[in-house]
Amino acid sequence: MLRVLGEARTVHATFFVWGEQALEHGDVVSEVLQSGHSVQPHCWRHIAHGDLDAAEIRADIDRVSTLLARLGAPPPHLWRPPWGGLRKFDSRRIAEEHGLELVGWTVDSHDWAGRSGEELYADAKAQIATARDDVVVVLMHDSYVEPIQATHRSDCSATVDLVRRLIDDEDLAFATLLHGLSTNLKEERRLPTTRTEAPSPG
Repeated sequence: MLRVLGEARTVHATFFVWGEQALEHGDVVSEVLQSGHSVQPHCWRHIAHGDLDAAEIRADIDRVSTLLARLGAPPPHLWRPPWGGLRKFDSRRIAEEHGLELVGWTVDSHDWAGRSGEELYADAKAQIATARDDVVVVLMHDSYVEPIQATHRSDCSATVDLVRRLIDDEDLAFATLLHGLSTNLKEERRLPTTRTEAPSPG
């Protein structure tokens, strides 16, 4: 949803929430909700579905969804799995059981990798320009607690700068995500347990 207030633009986004972090920073989740953004589940523990069995995946989504409800979030309808990795057969079945649509992304900002906001914006704009659809989903991260992220950045200032640059771009309009997206979801029987070589910390 995009509202124009004078020359300022108020943009509403969709936040996929990591439960362990939300438990520690519930005030942030509450502020996000009060600001009119959409809050949806990402995971409880940031582990690829391929490294979990079906019971563990089910317990993970149940736990984060319960916490989000306690923090005041409406019932979720979307679910973005870590790294976009799905356990073959199980992830889709569990999503259907929970009435959730799985979500991937169109543009990966790679904002965790230590580049400046200016560089991130230029890359995102190039990806948006070549996207096949008029509607794109830009993947960004507000975390730097995982080892692969911490080796590249110690804060999220570049991501904040990227967001500002995108909002200031008058060629773009913004909306919360209403439906699932299969792009960049990878269905595998098992993913590597060592994530240091992962292309993106989803």
